[in-house]
Amino acid sequence: MSNTFAWSAYALRRFAARPTVAETDEELAQAAAAGSQDDFARLVRRYSDSIYRVVFRLCGSAEDAEDITQETFIKAFKALPQIDLGRPIKPWLYKIAVNSAVSSLRKRRGRVQVELDEAELPPVRDRAETLPDMIDAQTALARLPLDYRRVMVLRAIEDMAFADVAQILDIPEATARTRFRRARQMFDKVVSV
Repeated sequence: MSNTFAWSAYALRRFAARPTVAETDEELAQAAAAGSQDDFARLVRRYSDSIYRVVFRLCGSAEDAEDITQETFIKAFKALPQIDLGRPIKPWLYKIAVNSAVSSLRKRRGRVQVELDEAELPPVRDRAETLPDMIDAQTALARLPLDYRRVMVLRAIEDMAFADVAQILDIPEATARTRFRRARQMFDKVVSV
């Protein structure tokens, strides 16, 4: 009986002293800033798909979206030791991604390529009905001015709150709301033509 108790007490001390697994974005970022590559990898897994979608919608190219998504996480990893880890990480990551996408577009002189990535396609049985609509939506999105396209992608496609959109784009929340309203009007006009 005493051996079981001794082992249990040892096990409790050992597991109590064990570091807890980081769950929130901020905890993962703090652990990654302290050198935990596993926690940074968890952040990458958590956000890589959504950041890829945002960049793809902004640039229109699967190849560029992959490159910019990778570049986003490289920049984030390098900057982690210098940032304020008390602030939310998600808007910061999206800000890096959007700014990198804008830089890429400026290098290409604003030309947006319209292509569909295999990950964006619906299941095979539904493709015949929705593929033309998807191409029309991506084309309409590509025709929006960049300021409106960024707001439209973040708000309508990624379903972000206006406060997050404003923080990512460094604009007032009221400006984000106004740009979104105007972007919807422009988008609807382009789609209906």
